[in-house]
Amino acid sequence: MTTKRLTDSAIKRFPTPATGRITHWDATQPGLGLCISNKGRKTWIVMTRLAGKQIKLTLGTYPAISLQEARKQAAAKILAAKRGDDPRHLELRASLRVPRTVDSLLAEHIETHVRRNMKGVPGAASASSSSAYAREGYLRRHVLDRWSGRPIDTIAKSEVYAMLDECMATGKGGNANSAHSAAKVFFIWCVERGYLAESPCDGIKKPRRFASRDHVLTDEELVAVWKACDEVGYPWGPFARMLILTGQRRMEVGAMPRSETNLDDALWVIEAERTKPGRRHEVPLSSAAVETLRAVPEKSEFYFVSTALINPTRPFTTYSFAKDTLQEASGTDGWTFHDIRRSVATGMARLHIDEGVITRVLNHSVQRWAGVTSIYNRHDYQAEKCAALDAWSNHIEHLLRPDDGVVVPLRA
Repeated sequence: MTTKRLTDSAIKRFPTPATGRITHWDATQPGLGLCISNKGRKTWIVMTRLAGKQIKLTLGTYPAISLQEARKQAAAKILAAKRGDDPRHLELRASLRVPRTVDSLLAEHIETHVRRNMKGVPGAASASSSSAYAREGYLRRHVLDRWSGRPIDTIAKSEVYAMLDECMATGKGGNANSAHSAAKVFFIWCVERGYLAESPCDGIKKPRRFASRDHVLTDEELVAVWKACDEVGYPWGPFARMLILTGQRRMEVGAMPRSETNLDDALWVIEAERTKPGRRHEVPLSSAAVETLRAVPEKSEFYFVSTALINPTRPFTTYSFAKDTLQEASGTDGWTFHDIRRSVATGMARLHIDEGVITRVLNHSVQRWAGVTSIYNRHDYQAEKCAALDAWSNHIEHLLRPDDGVVVPLRA
């Protein structure tokens, strides 16, 4: 191997070979060569040994990589090979060591995990899912807004505690728990993909423990909330009335698409992907429920949409604000939307409706209630559910007009 001290002026004078390529080796930095092709392309190469075997490395082209830079890179790679490190992987390992920022990872997490895996609205993109939309909101408010621009591996456990403490200071432990869940899943996702060695959420428990709730609204409270629905108006008023009349889960009602209902047949069919147990659920609609839905303005493919100027056609998710507004207007407090669902079940039991029918109205697990018998019993209980919801609707009607003595007859 003939060597010569390479200079910029000498490199410019090197002739282009008629065929093939020729390599000029540098005497200043042993192992560094400049390969010139018959098309005039000048490429820096390095020859060295790794574990007794000769290897060839390509650095890049001249003059994009200067002579001085080529010597520097060649020296680093030859030294790495002498230490037993494969110099061909130096750049890859260096790129993996560069920490990703919270911004880029959060955007990837939302796109590949939140919007794909959380329950959605049938017929709509997963991003329209109330669950995914709420989770995305918690991530943006409590993770992105706080740590935007930070390398992911610089977030300390103490900072997660500080974020949760601030959430608790607002007096809404539920929000703190939701922020904890969103952050925990995000950081675990980062660990699973190799962006973090360990999650800063490890060992951090939910900031608020909720005891098993047993709150049931009294008849007086139900009447007050029902009447307040007129005052608060759309969308929270009719939304709350549908909760009271059907006993379904708040997100099943809140993201109800018009395509799931047939008002002429008084039937609402919740698709499996939108229910908590993941099974299709048929909900008979009382005349009061049908009347409530017919009165809802047609602003979107969904019954209850956001009042914000941004995305005014997607289902609303401001449940906490809706609850606070209804409590203020009704003069009640201390209840949640899930308590309304519990109150419906309790009220039906007081009306002597069979527990198995109530279970099916609520779309709870029948096996948990009925055991092995449910495996063989394939009766759909549609008529019984219809009668139960009609009886409940009649009860609400009687509470609203106790002196009329009018009871709306059950549907056949």
